[in-house]
Amino acid sequence: MDNEMQSNAGYILIEAIKSLLLLIMAAFLFFNSYFGLILLSPYVLFSVYRIARKAGERQRRLLIRYFKDMLSCMLTALEAGYSVERAMASVRSDMSIMHGEKCYMVKEIVAMEARIDIGENIEDIFRDFAEKTRIKEIEYFADVFSVAKRSGGDIISLIRAANKDLYEKLELRREIESIISSIVTQSTIMKLMPLLILLYMRLFSGSFLDPLYRTAIGRLVMIVVAILYFVLAEYIERLTASAGN
Repeated sequence: MDNEMQSNAGYILIEAIKSLLLLIMAAFLFFNSYFGLILLSPYVLFSVYRIARKAGERQRRLLIRYFKDMLSCMLTALEAGYSVERAMASVRSDMSIMHGEKCYMVKEIVAMEARIDIGENIEDIFRDFAEKTRIKEIEYFADVFSVAKRSGGDIISLIRAANKDLYEKLELRREIESIISSIVTQSTIMKLMPLLILLYMRLFSGSFLDPLYRTAIGRLVMIVVAILYFVLAEYIERLTASAGN
C-alpha cells in the first residue's frame, strides 16, 4: 500500500474516532447515562455511510491524479518516438520515480505490461482498467482512445488533450477545497457549540440541569433535543459535502 492509500485509511480511522467521540460526549451531556449511547447509536450508521462516501471520493480523486501523471509520462515517451505499447516501460519507470514502486498505479502498469507482452490489445487493456476503476474520466478516455487507435487517429493529440483536461479538473478541485475550508471549520464549530455550552453548564451550574436528567419530562425534553441536534449535525455535514461537489 502506497503512502496515499495509507493516508486514505488513516482518514477513515480519524473520522470514525471523531464520530465516536462526538457520540459519547453527546450521550453523557444530554442524558448523563449509558442509555444515551444506545438511543443515539443509529447516528453511527449515518457516520459510517458518510465516511465511506468521503473516503470513496478521496480514492477517486487520487486515482484520477495517478492517471493524469501516467498520461503525462506516456505523452513524453510518445513524443520521443515510442509506440504506446513500448512506452509503457518508460511510463512505469517514471511513475516509480514520482510515486514509488509500491504505488497502486505502478502495479497496474506492471499488469498492463504483462498483458501487452502476451499480445493483448492496448485499447482492451485501457478499457478493462476503466471498468475496474469505474471513473467516468478514465472510461471516456478509454473509449476515445480505442476509436482513435483502431482508426489511425492522432494518439499524441488525444493524450495531450486528456492530460490537459484532467489537470484543469484537478486544479479546479484544489481551488474549491481551498474556498470551502473555512466553511468546514465553521460547520465543525456549529456542531460543537451546543455540546460546549452543555459542558460549561455541567461544570459550573450542574444543579440547573439536574431536573433534565432526573425527571421524566426532563428526560423527554433531552431526548427530543438530542435527536434534533444530531439531525441538524447531519444536515450541516451534507450541506458542507454538497458545497465541495
